[in-house]
Amino acid sequence: MAMRISDLQTAMRFAGAERSLTITEGAGLAELERIYRYYAAALPWPELTRENTSITTEAKVARYAWITSPVFLDVRAVEIQDADDALDYKQVYPAPDMDFLNQARRKKAKAVPDYYFRMHDGTQHIIEFAPAPEFAVAVRVTGIIEPDDLIDANDKTVFLQKAADDALAFLLAAHYQSRDGFFDRAQDNAGKAERILQRLFGKELVPAELLRQIVNN
Repeated sequence: MAMRISDLQTAMRFAGAERSLTITEGAGLAELERIYRYYAAALPWPELTRENTSITTEAKVARYAWITSPVFLDVRAVEIQDADDALDYKQVYPAPDMDFLNQARRKKAKAVPDYYFRMHDGTQHIIEFAPAPEFAVAVRVTGIIEPDDLIDANDKTVFLQKAADDALAFLLAAHYQSRDGFFDRAQDNAGKAERILQRLFGKELVPAELLRQIVNN
């Protein structure tokens, strides 16, 4: 279940972090926020997975304003309704490189574009489909959203499972221990977090390198 920041601080200290460390306010809270966002983006948390269908295409129009609410940390899938197939959603993949994108741009409009490409046009964030969609249909975006800001000691994390908060506490302890030069202790706590997260998500989604990035972030 969601853990209060004050309780997360207690758990972090219990895991071996310096007793005077504070993550409920000031610089410590800002550091927690940064690591919390990285942790949220690193794994496919159900609590942070959202679908959004606010983008609707126009016939033969390639570019659209990107979604600003919610803010996606990691886009897992972009799909478009296929007007040639009972409006079933079909996945569109990001362009591998500019050569593929430019080749697709030169094609005539089609029901399901070959690729999508995200950029900023100097005014706003946009998504471009290549070639342009042939019909006016819905676009469905699925991804991991940015968690709400943590404001004070009484705020709670977003996680439903207490194990997720336990792993975060171990990673926070490891982060500060690594910063202070206690590398063996940091590695031990990172290993505890790794075992918890691998039980939640499977070994293939939680490589040791991912946790090192969080600890050293």
